[in-house]
Amino acid sequence: MSAARRLPAADLVLHMFPASHFNEKARWGLDWKGLPHARVAYLPGPHGPQLRRLSGQAQTPVLVMRGRVIPGSARILDELERAFPQRPLYPEETRRPASGPSPSRRASTPRSAPPPAPRSSRC
Repeated sequence: MSAARRLPAADLVLHMFPASHFNEKARWGLDWKGLPHARVAYLPGPHGPQLRRLSGQAQTPVLVMRGRVIPGSARILDELERAFPQRPLYPEETRRPASGPSPSRRASTPRSAPPPAPRSSRC
């Protein structure tokens, strides 16, 4: 039986802004894994006190998974991958090693550009 069939939607509740790239990342993760979930949409601004009561901070997205509060899209994806490994979010070659940053954090960490090539002195 798949995780989607064993998990009632009330066990996964995504607190989010309807139009946000970070929130969309969390929604895509839930949808990709086929996990039924409920969504609670907030208006930016008035959302602050409600989310602080829920998660201790005012940023979205926040996922409540089986009573556990998980803030931030990267952490949400990491927890979804850990709890529901079927239908992986990341290609096998980029999956998290035993130590080191998660794939979602590696993807959002800027890399330094290589140094510029030396210029020739030709005129």
